[in-house]
Amino acid sequence: MKDNTFFFEFKQTLGALKQGLGKRFLRLLGLLLLIVLPISVVNAYTSATLAQSIFSVLPQIDFSNPESLQILLNATSNSAQGGLAELLLSIIISLLQCAVYIIATVYTWQCLGGKNDLIDDSNAFVKLILKKLPAVFLVTYFASYVLSYTLSVASMTASMFFAVPISFIAVPLAAITMFFILSVATALVDSYASVFMASSITGRIRFMFAMIYTRLLYRGHFFKTVVYYTLINMVAILISAVPYAAAIYLSSIGHTAAYVVWGVASCVQCMLSGLTMCFYTARMLHLERVNESLLRPFSFVSMESQDPSDGDDGPYEQ
Repeated sequence: MKDNTFFFEFKQTLGALKQGLGKRFLRLLGLLLLIVLPISVVNAYTSATLAQSIFSVLPQIDFSNPESLQILLNATSNSAQGGLAELLLSIIISLLQCAVYIIATVYTWQCLGGKNDLIDDSNAFVKLILKKLPAVFLVTYFASYVLSYTLSVASMTASMFFAVPISFIAVPLAAITMFFILSVATALVDSYASVFMASSITGRIRFMFAMIYTRLLYRGHFFKTVVYYTLINMVAILISAVPYAAAIYLSSIGHTAAYVVWGVASCVQCMLSGLTMCFYTARMLHLERVNESLLRPFSFVSMESQDPSDGDDGPYEQ
């Protein structure tokens, strides 16, 4: 079959993932769940507490009055503030999220390459996770920083529609606009961040050369990749929105079940981020094969099979 359709590679990558992971998919889900559960417990408490603070002052808010809006901002900031223990806990949660990305990447890389030396060796797997955590944490930190600004831009753009006097038109337009901007912006950030992480985790490239590697990898394929990632993010956002909407509603009425639902929402989001990383890794492996001639001349890129735990460049096996 010729690559004569825009979404052929998208279907091809999904098919490769399904075939490669096979029976190990359930094992991957189990490992991800072990990491995601403590993340969800912490996020359930912090999110429910923040929501309670917001809804407690919401009846006093007049959105046309800047002074009233300041009350909402103060309630949000006071709820978000914490001491040293809260700071350390947030760092631990971030590291656990990084571990989710590493596990998803290694499983995808090993299964698509027909290997199992790392995923079947618990000690080697744990050592690899610990070794790659700093680089992955650095990438996720900067990615989150960029996305926070994107979310601000999306919110300001969407708020323009509230000037429309008919609310049943303004609210859907604002929601759709924010949804689209956030999906595309996340895809743009993920296109680079995922390669930085996956290439470092699998030992493809030394971290200092990640930008050059990514630009060569995406040559002729960047726009298509962003479209693919936008679709994935749209689906992930829509799936996550269901439990989050339920959690927000329960918090608004002060129901104690809000804590549980916030935890479920966080669990769904974290699991989806791990599964999304599987696709990102498979996409990177595919583009390595397509643009191998561009990557091979550089001495810091090696297509030979090596162990990523040695810090050198790793393989791509079809």
